[in-house]
Amino acid sequence: MGANDLILTTITAIATASLAIITYNYAKDTHRMVELSSDAQEIEYIQRRLEKLYYPLKITLNSYEMSKENLKSETYVSKIKNDMHEIMPYLYLSSGQLNSSLTEFISIFDKNWMAVIKKYNYELEKLKEQATYSETETYKMFQLYLNNSPVDLWIKLEETEVEKAKGLYSMTLDRVNVDILFYQHRLNELTNDQSVPF
Repeated sequence: MGANDLILTTITAIATASLAIITYNYAKDTHRMVELSSDAQEIEYIQRRLEKLYYPLKITLNSYEMSKENLKSETYVSKIKNDMHEIMPYLYLSSGQLNSSLTEFISIFDKNWMAVIKKYNYELEKLKEQATYSETETYKMFQLYLNNSPVDLWIKLEETEVEKAKGLYSMTLDRVNVDILFYQHRLNELTNDQSVPF
């Protein structure tokens, strides 16, 4: 092996090592950028959950006085039902536990609610499968189903429904508070971890 071959082999080895280092750094930076992008999407989703569902729901629930007298009042029950109609389109942003208790709570005041939510969930799954899901379209679809559902006439709540409403109210408000704390903590984690990798 001659001197030229040795120099050529050395240059090739150095170039290969340099290329490997550059590729490693590029891959590491790309991975971090993907993590930041994923974090940004999670931050946006959590903020949307809090702003569209959790904060308005907490304010609404805290405005109620769930006394037996109020729950026997047509005016008060109608107010709860109307308030829940404002919340319903954003129910897809809720945690599974909140969804369960809130859906049950709403169904006490709106007897058509379960039929509407079943049809909505069915259609929403079809949209997700077709990858045509958007928040705006979801909201419009829900409003359409809700507006086209039969009108619920005033039905006086039975004693068992009053007690059930009170229990579900407490359970739902507790879950809202727990979820808000969780999402706020997660937001803090994500926003404190937004360092630039370069």
